[in-house]
Amino acid sequence: MSVDVDIISQITERYNALRDAEKKVAQWIMDDIQSAANASISELAQGADVSEASITRFAKAIGCKNVRDMKIKLVQSLSVGHRFILDPPDQSGYQGIYESIKQSLDVNRSLIIEKDIDTAADWLHNARQIIAIGMGGGSTVAALEMQHRLFRLGYPVVAYNDGLYHE
Repeated sequence: MSVDVDIISQITERYNALRDAEKKVAQWIMDDIQSAANASISELAQGADVSEASITRFAKAIGCKNVRDMKIKLVQSLSVGHRFILDPPDQSGYQGIYESIKQSLDVNRSLIIEKDIDTAADWLHNARQIIAIGMGGGSTVAALEMQHRLFRLGYPVVAYNDGLYHE
């Protein structure tokens, strides 16, 4: 069973990997999803100031079979998202805190570049030694946890240091 990620999330997650013309299409769609869902391919191209071929490439770049599939997913996204527009989440009390955390995580998720994660993993995998250092508070605990996890995975973690901890 496959899980379909909504088209808006696909556009957001893949934005940094898109070509410049495709980014124009993404921006135009995100600015007015309703119009984009109802536009013809030539209207999409004209609105984003790109060629019709760029619209087709964009649809494939965000995981759609073709432009028609993309437009269907845009309409579906609008219908599902409509209830969130009409019933905005409660922003008071713990719900407000939760929504704030969720928004921060969504922003950070969109900024992650998978190639950078792969590069960091390669560096760790090929390192002669890894030193986990925390500087007080939660970072000390995070560094200690990283040391334990990497050690259990067989990585050469040789030191743990807290520059603020004195006995």
